[in-house]
Amino acid sequence: MHRQFLQIGLLGLLIGCSLNSNTLKPAPSKDSDNETQVYSAILNERYVDTTKYVGEKAKLLLIADETSPSIERFQEYRKDMRLVSQNTLNDYQSKNEQSYKLSKKFDIGVKYLFIDAQEMNRLVVIKVGIPDWNRFYAKYPDAAGVISFSRIGFNQEFTEALVLVGRGCGRGCGEGAFLFLTKVDGIWKVKDSYGGWMS
Repeated sequence: MHRQFLQIGLLGLLIGCSLNSNTLKPAPSKDSDNETQVYSAILNERYVDTTKYVGEKAKLLLIADETSPSIERFQEYRKDMRLVSQNTLNDYQSKNEQSYKLSKKFDIGVKYLFIDAQEMNRLVVIKVGIPDWNRFYAKYPDAAGVISFSRIGFNQEFTEALVLVGRGCGRGCGEGAFLFLTKVDGIWKVKDSYGGWMS
């Protein structure tokens, strides 16, 4: 039963909270370059350059086209984020009060597409409380599920980043965590993670 709720909760994250995606704003431009770099670094590190999370070499990444705010989950784990500066934590919280459209210019080593909430609702149907992914994989057989992101919180120097990433991939298949990254010599790397889950 717990796993079933986890799957439905993750699906809720993936399909987004906004019913009218036309009102979503793009991320403010001053953050967009850094956000693109962080999202790209995570995609490459977790899903392109390794088989740890996907199980095999990724051929196609599908990415939710809008961010998924999760303030309740953030508040639950905030006290554990001891390495993250207060400035970064506050920035994360302020940016994740609503969804934003993601920039579509990632620099990753595999083909990627964006998917919106309406298409996810059509392709992944809840049956008897369990997500049915058959239509999804009929349309996207090479996909490694769907990846969703929150907005990214930064410190003022843009040397720290905090983001929630999740991936839904079918019944009993999903994972995610808050990732804390630092920028060293111009390269973003994951330094720690919080509130991780896997099903």
